[in-house]
Amino acid sequence: MGVTPDYITGLRETGVLVVVFDSTARMKFPAEVVVNPFLAPARKAYRLEPGTQLLTGHRFALCRGVFRRQRTIRATEPPQPFRALVALGDDDLAGQAVERTRQLVEMPKVAKVSVAVRTHHPRYEELKDLAGESDGRAEVVTENKELMTRLVRVHFALTSGDGWSPELCVVGIPQLILSQTDRHARSGKKMDEEGVATFLGDTSAVTFDQLREAVDLLLDDEMERKGMTRCARNLVDGRGPDRIVNGMEILLHAPARKRAAAAVAAPQLRIAA
Repeated sequence: MGVTPDYITGLRETGVLVVVFDSTARMKFPAEVVVNPFLAPARKAYRLEPGTQLLTGHRFALCRGVFRRQRTIRATEPPQPFRALVALGDDDLAGQAVERTRQLVEMPKVAKVSVAVRTHHPRYEELKDLAGESDGRAEVVTENKELMTRLVRVHFALTSGDGWSPELCVVGIPQLILSQTDRHARSGKKMDEEGVATFLGDTSAVTFDQLREAVDLLLDDEMERKGMTRCARNLVDGRGPDRIVNGMEILLHAPARKRAAAAVAAPQLRIAA
């Protein structure tokens, strides 16, 4: 937000390696590396300066260690009763976590709902109250060690198409996506096309009946869930951060970069002398 091409150019002139993370493709980036951690937009949507490396697509999806560690543990679908995970993002831009959790609790086929949020969530206390009034059918998960045990027990996740969605693909959890922004909608649609999730649309336009129908269809179709799991694990392997770091190391040790860094450092050495 607020970053301009001139600002990025100024950073490059200092001799540092400039890496930009962007999922909008709204401007031309004069950086050495541009990373899109989502599945959309595609490569052709980006306008790049000569020499800029673009890392985009499922191979470069970001993933935290907590998800990578659970990948081997959740090799098959857990036993019933059905459990759901609400992971609408750390910011929950549309403030839907409370409402959607309450709706899932009202669905008889869903036995347990785990809500993954941070303690700084603006409606954290409401979520805690909802969990306390749910007779044990809802819980709020805030710590990684709690999330680890839930990832291997849930049957599907309700997400917004943000950074959590590729991470859940690593584990192989089927998803229903309610987007909250245009960029998340593009990524959610791409995930639907890949068979790893069902994109329901913008969260403001999806009613309770539509969500309940989607949940019922998913829970009634074991083969659909297994297909989503298989496609998700094949699509995102969780090695995206490693590939990004490897690409940065290659550029940092390139002869042209070393010469550029030496040219920037030379005047400073003369001044110090």
